[in-house]
Amino acid sequence: MDRLYITSEADRSAVAAVLLKNKYTVRAGSQRRAGSRSYDYFLEFWNEGKKPVENKISIDEEADQLTVATVLIRNKYTVRCFFQIRKGVKEYFHLEYEPNPTAKKEVEE
Repeated sequence: MDRLYITSEADRSAVAAVLLKNKYTVRAGSQRRAGSRSYDYFLEFWNEGKKPVENKISIDEEADQLTVATVLIRNKYTVRCFFQIRKGVKEYFHLEYEPNPTAKKEVEE
């Protein structure tokens, strides 16, 4: 199960919609930040039909892929897009992501 920390409720809803559209099971949650009254909000997701691969999301449509990539970048993730061009048409396969080093430190504290 992967977890994405996304600050904005609208961004979490947009990413959840794309994940659901691409056959992922999605759960939203929050946890209190250590030593603070603030909360970190996240989405947990997995795809039961596929072998689990950490930090990777398969997305079928280009617009959806760009939406998720934009939200992740805004929330301090590094994102790489992988696709293939077949017969002159882009076929999108997946995004790989990882928290930026400073973002990891903030979540752990």
